[in-house]
Amino acid sequence: MLSRFYFIMILFLTILFGYLSYQVIMHFLVLFFSVMGGIKIFGLIGFVLGPMVMAMFVSVIEIFRTMEEGSNA
Repeated sequence: MLSRFYFIMILFLTILFGYLSYQVIMHFLVLFFSVMGGIKIFGLIGFVLGPMVMAMFVSVIEIFRTMEEGSNA
């Protein structure tokens, strides 16, 4: 019975992350691990907060990358 639950949960998350990865410019695995980490750290609200934190982290890295390219020109 428990294995059915895990199978259904993995199937649901795979479909959800597949859909979200087309909506967001983030790789499927990055989105998956950010949600799993967010749920582990923040609880149920981590389903939203995990990807938000990851998106902010990626944005900051991109900003620093463009600043570095601009100073080398």
